[in-house]
Amino acid sequence: MARTSDIRWPVRYDHCFQRTVLITVWYGVWYEHRARPAYIHLSRDKPVRAEQLCEDIMANRADLRVLNSQSLNWRGKRLPL
Repeated sequence: MARTSDIRWPVRYDHCFQRTVLITVWYGVWYEHRARPAYIHLSRDKPVRAEQLCEDIMANRADLRVLNSQSLNWRGKRLPL
């Protein structure tokens, strides 16, 4: 979607989107609590929550810019100016 949409998405790569979603459903840096890869080590409710969040992002019910900013903040990163 980021490559084909007229919308300017804050993340363009799948792994960045996935990380943002996982960090959001974990309310923090997921890999500090679970082993990698995430899809093997998620509890039963996390995939459901992640799928709903993805649907909310696509339907513009969740703000990916805010979620990405939170993800960067939780990981000690900053958005470039």
